[in-house]
Amino acid sequence: IGIKQSSVQAVGTHTKEELLNSFVCCVVNFSPKKIGPFTSEVLTLGFRNNAGIGWVLIEPKNNFVDLGSKLA
Repeated sequence: IGIKQSSVQAVGTHTKEELLNSFVCCVVNFSPKKIGPFTSEVLTLGFRNNAGIGWVLIEPKNNFVDLGSKLA
């Protein structure tokens, strides 16, 4: 699958530094989507946080899940 880019509204729940080089769950079999000047290659999965103002991303522990595993 390789490295993909995604636009995600993680404001207030994750910093850019936290997300760089991290593992998150994504849907990869969608067509790329243009969001403003940015092209999102995958759909990043997450949950609305308790305050309802941001998203908490699904972050598997990289030693428990193989990259490219299917989400059931």
